[in-house]
Formats: sequence, structure tokens, C-alpha cells
Amino acid sequence: MIPLLNIGDKVPDFEIPLAFADGKKEKVKFSSLLGHGPVVIAFYPLAFSGICTTENCQLRDNQSFFDHLEAKTIGFSTDTPFANIQFAKTNNLRHGLFSDANFEAVEQIWQTAPVAGWTHRATRGRRARCSGSDGCGTASSARAVAREYWIRS
Repeated sequence: MIPLLNIGDKVPDFEIPLAFADGKKEKVKFSSLLGHGPVVIAFYPLAFSGICTTENCQLRDNQSFFDHLEAKTIGFSTDTPFANIQFAKTNNLRHGLFSDANFEAVEQIWQTAPVAGWTHRATRGRRARCSGSDGCGTASSARAVAREYWIRS
């Protein structure tokens, strides 16, 4: 397995499709999201699975909290952009979903292993990674971002 990024590691720049519920999908560079506050990336192995749906719906339902932190929330999976568009539509997700179906970026930033017969599925827990506006990892979970915010406030 590929090692997971740690707090303080620079997130490698990548450019892959970002899909939205409105059907929009375009290649977006990770670095283009930086400089405007933290970026919370929620990794999920498989769109439409129960746990992954819950995780993304929690991001949706708690978006006002992330807005208060001026944090951008993004989902990330190795599903196709078309699958992620349908997943976002079905679950009324407002955040974008990175789609790395060709495995261009996932192995640089998240541990992968076969899941349910699919190769290169993000594993090691379905959790978020948070990046500061400089592109360096700042926390291992969205909860840690919240804790840091309240400590510093």
C-alpha cells in the first residue's frame, strides 16, 4: 500500500475531473483551490455505498459549519465523473466530487487497495484530509479542523 500523507506533508498537485450534481464536470487543478482557506477532501471508496453516502451527506448537511471556517469541501473517489454526477444528483450534494477513474492522483495522496473486487479504491478509513491554503496537510479529519478552529478562536 502507498503511505498516507501526514500532517505537514505537501499535497502533490494534480488535475482531474471535478463533478457536480448539475452535470458540470471539468478538469480542475488541486492548486487552484488553495489560497482561499482550508480545503477538506473527503475520500470515499465507492459512490452509492452506504458509508460513503452517509459521509458525503454529512458534508452536505454541515456545510454551514465549513462555510464559517471558510473551508472548501470536496469529495474524492476513483469512480468515473458520470458515476459521481449521478451520486451527487441522487444525494443533492452541493460540493464537488473529484473523479480519479484513471488513478492519476489517488495513489499519491491516499492508501489504496482492492475493495469489493475493485482495484485502487481509497482505504484506511473513510475520513477526510485537510489542507491549509498553502497546500500542506493541517489535520487528519474534519473534526480536527473544527477543534483547531475553536482552540485558536
